[in-house]
Amino acid sequence: MTHLITQPSASGQLAALAQQSPLGQTINDSQLITQMNNCPDWESRYRIIMQLGKQLPPLPTELRTPESEIHGCESDVWLVVAQYKEHYYILADSRARIVKGLIAAVICALQGKSTEAILSFDLPDYFRQLSLEKHLTPSRSNGLASIIETIKNSVQ
Repeated sequence: MTHLITQPSASGQLAALAQQSPLGQTINDSQLITQMNNCPDWESRYRIIMQLGKQLPPLPTELRTPESEIHGCESDVWLVVAQYKEHYYILADSRARIVKGLIAAVICALQGKSTEAILSFDLPDYFRQLSLEKHLTPSRSNGLASIIETIKNSVQ
């Protein structure tokens, strides 16, 4: 099962598609942490996560294959990682709005990063800083762990 696309023309196109989104560029991990910590309650954080999900660029339908599907998620999730010029670009989609928003939060932290940066990034700590870990059901936490593991395995 492969989630990594390395062919230069395809990875360049996917990197360009990923860069059309503000996720990981104008909305990065530190900005998202600040924004979430300024929220007075869970409902406000929930709205931000939902809005983030709307900013995911559409995953081309031809990439929604069994090979790009993430297992371990309660909802359908497709994910591909494109390596382009020593950086990685993540494209993903889900039919579930909250899952889509959680994926977008991950992308805010990892989009356009190098192998070393992705492997060394402490995603569990990131989700603690976002104050999300207490509000995730066990099935969503497991699904999120599968997504993160897939990304890290793809860049090794």
